Amino acid sequence: MGLTGSTDPDLVMQRRQQLADQLGFDLTRTLMTVQEHGANVVTFHRRQPEGGQCV
Repeated sequence: MGLTGSTDPDLVMQRRQQLADQLGFDLTRTLMTVQEHGANVVTFHRRQPEGGQCV
């Protein structure tokens, strides 16, 4: 499901869409994160339109 190091990013996105379809959520409103070591933190809230769904 991860794009990091993937040789076929299109296939990864197809699999993510299949997962979204099976679980019933909108993939275009999801937030995918990248593991990063650092001090920066961002929070998302459902009541804000720019927020997404957390799965």
